[in-house]
Amino acid sequence: MTLNNFRGLLVRFWRSDSGLSAFLSLLILSVLVLPPLTFISGIGTILDDIAFSLLLIGGIVAASERLRNMVAISVVIVITIILHWAARTTSSTLLLEWQALFVSLSFGMLTLVVLGQVFRDGPVTYHRIEGAIAAYLLLGVTWAGAYKLVALHFPDAFTGPIGTGKLAMDSWLYFSYATLSTVGYGDIAAHHPIARSLAEVEALVGQLYPAILIARLVSQEVQDRSDHHKG
Repeated sequence: MTLNNFRGLLVRFWRSDSGLSAFLSLLILSVLVLPPLTFISGIGTILDDIAFSLLLIGGIVAASERLRNMVAISVVIVITIILHWAARTTSSTLLLEWQALFVSLSFGMLTLVVLGQVFRDGPVTYHRIEGAIAAYLLLGVTWAGAYKLVALHFPDAFTGPIGTGKLAMDSWLYFSYATLSTVGYGDIAAHHPIARSLAEVEALVGQLYPAILIARLVSQEVQDRSDHHKG
């Protein structure tokens, strides 16, 4: 198999419905499974970094249908990967702020790419439902990056058991998903106006997303069946 044939197979896979399921699996591994292992073993950190990088690269491939989108996403994601690995070797606040900013931008773009695949023409399969779940998880990572950026720039923006956690993503993923799902444990609280506004918007998105998603998927399935019967 030539390199071009392999690249073609890879692109078709990531842009297919099956690619959405694979993307969700990689996302769960990177965001929910591997981070806790970093506290147990150093190998967990390495695996998490690799999974994080593969996740972003998969987003570039999935966005390759339109050249303009692929170029824009590729630039942001490449910078994100570089900053992510560089942050492992330095504690520079400025570098960490840029890393948080580009993580938020990258995962925001990936959310749009995944939703574009979920809502493209065709029947609503379980792969697309898994893609919609992946988009929901991506929203959490997008806001986590934004929270980290605010916490680094305004040290008193949040209160609670954060400590040195403001340098890592795990604390912000925890706070982000608690906010997105409107669980609101209250152990970490936003006090800066920017932090509060971000939390408010995320909570609203967490409430509206399932309702809009279900309505959109039902409408898409009805339309697809109607077109099938007409054909």
